[in-house]
Amino acid sequence: MGATTLDAETKEAMVRSAPDVGALKRVLAIIGSVPGSRGRIYTAAELIEQVDAAVQAPALASHVTRGLGLREKVRELSGLAARCPSDAEPRTGSRAIAAPHATT
Repeated sequence: MGATTLDAETKEAMVRSAPDVGALKRVLAIIGSVPGSRGRIYTAAELIEQVDAAVQAPALASHVTRGLGLREKVRELSGLAARCPSDAEPRTGSRAIAAPHATT
């Protein structure tokens, strides 16, 4: 059973739609490899390592390939990661902070 081949447009849409760093890393694992803007082919493992480094030190985002819009996505998510230090999902629902109760 062979791997499904995704076209570049589909891959780029998948990268753009990743809501957080964890999802982006899962997308990269699915895509498998990304052609760099200068012709180099990056493996998913290389890219995941670069994403992790850029999240820890946003200045390193410039080392991530522009292929498939990945550098822009990493820069976008680096801002999110700064507010939410772990790759955990944002706090919503029952974990949201409740408003103080009014007293009369």
